[in-house]
Amino acid sequence: MFRIFYSKSIVINQESLNFKNPCITISNHPSTLTDPLHVAKNIPKQVFFLANASLFKSAIGGWFFNTFYCIPIERPKDVEGRRIQNDKAFERADQHLAGGGCLYIAAQGYSQMVRRLGHKLKTGTARIALSAESNNNFNLGLTIVPVGLTYSNPTDFRTGIIINPGKHVKVADYKTAYAEDPIKTVKQLTKDLEDQMRTLLIDADDEEEELLIQRMEDLVNAKYPLKLKANFLRTQKLGQAFRQLKTTAPAQYQNLKSQTTKHFDHLDKLAIQPEAVFAKASSFSSILTFIIGLPFFLYGWINNLLPNFIPYFLAKKIKIYAGYISTIKLMSALFIYPIFYGLQIYLVQHFFANKWICLAYAISLPIFGLLAWAYRKRFIHFKKVRQWNKKRKEQKNETDEILNRQTELTDQLQALINS
Repeated sequence: MFRIFYSKSIVINQESLNFKNPCITISNHPSTLTDPLHVAKNIPKQVFFLANASLFKSAIGGWFFNTFYCIPIERPKDVEGRRIQNDKAFERADQHLAGGGCLYIAAQGYSQMVRRLGHKLKTGTARIALSAESNNNFNLGLTIVPVGLTYSNPTDFRTGIIINPGKHVKVADYKTAYAEDPIKTVKQLTKDLEDQMRTLLIDADDEEEELLIQRMEDLVNAKYPLKLKANFLRTQKLGQAFRQLKTTAPAQYQNLKSQTTKHFDHLDKLAIQPEAVFAKASSFSSILTFIIGLPFFLYGWINNLLPNFIPYFLAKKIKIYAGYISTIKLMSALFIYPIFYGLQIYLVQHFFANKWICLAYAISLPIFGLLAWAYRKRFIHFKKVRQWNKKRKEQKNETDEILNRQTELTDQLQALINS
């Protein structure tokens, strides 16, 4: 189910996750419980997880997270004003690392659904790492691997993720500094990890700048679409170049910022998407494809309607931080799809009493469910393009202005990338 939900999972520098030494892996934290799984499934070793203590409070949660290699760690929000007590957690982490194990830590402590780093790293990772090495005379060979996670859309079905591990940071390199000033060394190691983490993501100073880079990415991708990895690397370069303008050419930075904001305000006013502006008008063959594909779409959509709808409904109705949406969808789908598929297959067997029809129906459920999703996605894009072409006929002067401005902006951004 995890592999189905995220259709593309691309690891850059896989060799950084292939190691035999004791290691701590850390990552940014945009999508709560799915983040550690994306990292762990690409590490050959068994990974233990530092998880927030609130997840262990219920009997089911305590059983589940203890069974699946989790160590509870308390945060200020978990203790309701009392003193944080993580001595046992640190002791367990020390023992695990001393035995050559691998530990995953969401080093920011809190989830934030952004592509930039967002929250700064907490000092817990550095304290655990330096404690483990200090207790073993700095002969453990412990390293820390920062991992950047960049989702194309963390809450949506069949989207992608870039997993970008960085260089191993050798904890023993901080031995001398730690002996002289442990507190200062913890802060320095934390800063070094944070600096490297920023290079693994699409970095931005704040929410406003992140939105600007996202919009610029949409503009470039509308004219020059690339696959997931290439698009990520290009957007990284675009973000770095754009942010550099702030100090080297502030007037150009402000102009690009102003023009991009003005353009998207205009698009929003007309309810137009940037990818539709450069898209070709729908051909007769594409319309014919939708007509021919309609019965297959209806079959797949109807037969997957309830198992599709219930996880979506639960994620919508449960008032919870948005970063948990993908987790709710995934966890509920693990139970809901087998239940509904089982009931539907039972009914087909009951009414037709033919094992071959029943087998064909069972195979068709997931296949046509995915085909229906793909059909719907293409149809939504088709509608966006038709809406733009309709506006072109009705409001030619205004749409000409949009087309010219988007072309000009795209050329500027492409030149910025190539500079």
